[in-house]
Amino acid sequence: MSETIETTPILSEETVSVEIENTIATSLPTEAIQEAEPDETADPSSEDELTRLREEVTQLRQTLSQKEAMEEQATRELGEFHRLFPETSVKQIPKQVWEQVEGGLPLSAAYALYEREIQLKALRADEINRRNAALSSGKAGKDAPREYFSPDEVRAMSQKQVHDNYAVIVESMKRWH
Repeated sequence: MSETIETTPILSEETVSVEIENTIATSLPTEAIQEAEPDETADPSSEDELTRLREEVTQLRQTLSQKEAMEEQATRELGEFHRLFPETSVKQIPKQVWEQVEGGLPLSAAYALYEREIQLKALRADEINRRNAALSSGKAGKDAPREYFSPDEVRAMSQKQVHDNYAVIVESMKRWH
C-alpha cells in the first residue's frame, strides 16, 4: 500500500531574494538601494533601514535553508519508515510515537521502540498465562477433560485407566510437592 505524501511547495532562495529586493525597492527611495559608497548627503536613517533590511534578508535566507533541510530530513525519514515498515500507514502511527519524534528521535526508531514495547507486554502476558495455567487445577465442569489427578486418584485407578491417562498423570505429578 503506497501513500502519496503531500508537501507544500517551498519557494527557492532566489525567488525569496527577488521578492524581498522588490519589496525593498518599492518601499525605499532609490538612493537607499544603491550599493555604492554612501556620500555625505545621504540620510543616515535610510542607511540604517537598508542595513536592517539586508540583515532581515539574511535571516530569511537562513530560515529558508533550515526549512529546506528539515523537509529533506522528513522526506528521508518517511522513506526509511516505509522501507522498514511497508505494512504500516503513517496514519496508523500512534500519538506517543509522534511525541518521541518531536523530541528528536527518528521516526523509524520511535516506531520500532513502540512495537518492541508491545511485543514485550504480550510476552509478559503469555508468560503469566502459562504460569497460571500450570498452577490451575484445570477446567471446571462435568464434560471437561481431566487435566489433573491427585496422588490418591492415581492410586485408585486400574491399570487401563493409568495407561489411558498416562500423559495427564505425568503432568499432575509435577504439582505433587
